[in-house]
Amino acid sequence: MAQDYIGTYSLENVLPPSNVNLPKVKDPRAITNLVSVNISQYKRKHDHKAVKKTLTIPNYLNELGKERGINFSEVLTEALKERLRI
Repeated sequence: MAQDYIGTYSLENVLPPSNVNLPKVKDPRAITNLVSVNISQYKRKHDHKAVKKTLTIPNYLNELGKERGINFSEVLTEALKERLRI
């Protein structure tokens, strides 16, 4: 859970460098653990920001898709997820 918390926090905030000295915990019952998180990998996996792409399809598919009200972005997203198995 700590990895998800840190990763989610990093999506909206700047994390301090890992070499920063943390303050001493004064509670003798406290437990301190190191948590390893690959921030770059976490951001790639959880970044759902839309990105505009230009692509080329045959005109007949474009016309049929428009006639049937197909959302091309949605179809491409679903096909990519299936192809990439995510």
